[in-house]
Amino acid sequence: MLLFSEGSLRITLENHRTRMDAAVETLDPKRLLNTPDDTLADHFVGEFSVRPVAVASRDEVTVEVVPTKVDARRLPNRAIVDYTHPVPVDGTVVRLRVPFAGDALLLRVQASTFSMNPPDAEVSGNTLVFERAWGATPPDSEVTQWVEGELTRLLQHVGYQSGEIHQYNSQLRQAALQVIQRRKSHLLASQNLQASLPFKMHPRADAPLTFAPEGVKKKPIPIPPASQTPFRPEPALTDEQFGEILRTIRAMGHSMERTPAAYASLGEEDLRSILLTSLNAQFEGGATGETFNVSGKTDILIRQDDRNLFIGECKIWDGAKTLTGAINQVLAYLAWRDTRAAVVLFVRRKEFDPVLTKIPEIVTQHPQFRRELSHPTSTEWHYRFVQPSDPAREITLAVMVFHLSLAAAQAT
Repeated sequence: MLLFSEGSLRITLENHRTRMDAAVETLDPKRLLNTPDDTLADHFVGEFSVRPVAVASRDEVTVEVVPTKVDARRLPNRAIVDYTHPVPVDGTVVRLRVPFAGDALLLRVQASTFSMNPPDAEVSGNTLVFERAWGATPPDSEVTQWVEGELTRLLQHVGYQSGEIHQYNSQLRQAALQVIQRRKSHLLASQNLQASLPFKMHPRADAPLTFAPEGVKKKPIPIPPASQTPFRPEPALTDEQFGEILRTIRAMGHSMERTPAAYASLGEEDLRSILLTSLNAQFEGGATGETFNVSGKTDILIRQDDRNLFIGECKIWDGAKTLTGAINQVLAYLAWRDTRAAVVLFVRRKEFDPVLTKIPEIVTQHPQFRRELSHPTSTEWHYRFVQPSDPAREITLAVMVFHLSLAAAQAT
């Protein structure tokens, strides 16, 4: 059987993506609306991504040389009078067995880039079997040359496919998000709803600029179970509001780093109070003058009625347990859709880089971690987490690290 010659890989992949679109369009509306976009996208990417063919290493390839009767009609340079009947002669059959992984159907279709000399082999389970007959016992060098030629052609065509499949897979998540968001928008519009109710928070008109932010001065994979109850929009911070909060914290943290001596004796509560004051100096809510509050063991939060929309945890670094504990605390207090949080770590050790190196490892090992969203600076990471009790509830978490080492400042 001639491999890579019966159909078009491009059309095959397009049809695969069309089936993904159809799966999104037919998903139960309640489940669609009650499940975060990223969680849905992870599911559909997992289901509709394509695993390219992977050929085994040379160590796993086997060659079998079998003396036997061969049909002279299969041999070159043989004068055969009657091709309608087998012509058995003494000869040798060499079989090359190449294990592979991936979808065997891909072995049939042709990539957009291809050569006019595709390999010829039979598919037996997860093994490709190449066969050639000789009219005598072939020399080892001739067998080796044939084996190398077949492997080279096979790897060439697999490589053509892999590049095209990789491009398809890399675009699949964005394609899934587009069709998910389009259908959600249609469903919400038909019900006269919106995805969330923006929390009323805006910069104070009289906000004192107590520090200078960077740049310009500015005030700041099965779908998890989801609720089958009718979707209701919930208040949430917008991306812009969350960004402004982080910019305020970032600017205040950098201000502290420039004068670490002024904060050397302050504990976590005092450092938290400084951030709380700065945030409330920049923003006001729709109902009260103070948008940011303190409640119980939670450091800084925004509440709407009985719900937490934002939590900021301020901790002095004392090893991995500091960050893990802060994440657990955030997860315990945030239970609303599309909620945001920030863990602010103050490092008083002289050596700063070893702490920064540990942050991603600590975060990604947490059982509720889902994915890294961005890494805007060398000391800041944004992640997605899910609630332990409800995987349909996702949390955006920023981890921000500031260096308040008096010893390091003195050394410079």
